[in-house]
Amino acid sequence: MAQAERVRKAVEALRRGETVVVVGNLHGVEVATLVRDAETVEAKDINYMALYGRGLVSCAVRADRLDRLDIPLICTNKVNATPFCVSVDAKEGTTTGISAHDRAVTARVLADPNTRPQDLNRPGHLFPIRVEMEGVQGHPGLAEAAVDLAVLAGRAPVAVTCPILAEDGEVADHRFLEAFIREQGLAVVSVADLLEYLKAQVAEAI
Repeated sequence: MAQAERVRKAVEALRRGETVVVVGNLHGVEVATLVRDAETVEAKDINYMALYGRGLVSCAVRADRLDRLDIPLICTNKVNATPFCVSVDAKEGTTTGISAHDRAVTARVLADPNTRPQDLNRPGHLFPIRVEMEGVQGHPGLAEAAVDLAVLAGRAPVAVTCPILAEDGEVADHRFLEAFIREQGLAVVSVADLLEYLKAQVAEAI
């Protein structure tokens, strides 16, 4: 399947409110993450990610939105660290903050253009990941791809992500991912596919 078709299938799946898989490279290791747009995410989607992804459920958020919501980066001494920000919970509509319902509410609040800084408690149970405005064209990462896909699907520039781990808790290898994607019937796209697709769109526009 051509890269453009893989991108289109992933975007169409997101438009239908489905979860997709994005594959990329992290520190020389092939990794994959589950992705769902945050604007329409529901508790069942968060629960699915936690159950089948097994990694940390986070929220990739474009930088302009984080700045407007006054959500800063977490200080780190790690080189090339994932740009995690201070964790948040939605103030309204949540209780403990950790339930699938509460994290879905928080993700939707992050995606809502009318949300104000005072609508969020800090710290919370959902970690935003800062994605700069250029997306994968500025940094070809999984979080950037998640946000770019959400935007292509006509959603807010916010996406819920969860890395996929194998049943033994280790990072899922290629064989596990192939079987998992086939069994779950998920659309899959790579960061490289998306980058080439967006570059081609820019070239056609010139």
